[in-house]
Amino acid sequence: MTQQSAVSTLYQWFKDNMDLFKSKNSQTEFRDSGRGQAYVRVDTADFMTEISVWDENYRLNSEIIDLDKDETTFPHTGDCETQEKYEQQLKEFIEWFEKSVK
Repeated sequence: MTQQSAVSTLYQWFKDNMDLFKSKNSQTEFRDSGRGQAYVRVDTADFMTEISVWDENYRLNSEIIDLDKDETTFPHTGDCETQEKYEQQLKEFIEWFEKSVK
């Protein structure tokens, strides 16, 4: 496997999952700072979510706000240390999204 930056991996993940996000009537945004940092927002009628990443140590912070319950959770914050662990966090977000978003 070729080592990729956290930002480029996030961008590819975002593009790869765009059909899923659209199927759930989500509003989406990808923003790259150009300095090794980026974020993705995926908002629905029931949830506001954000995944922020930094190239250094595959740092990833994810936040989910449940608008009905007025609760915020942070499924992951901090370094992932490897690309594999980082990609696992993105996979877990998709699994949550498919299960939770109507």
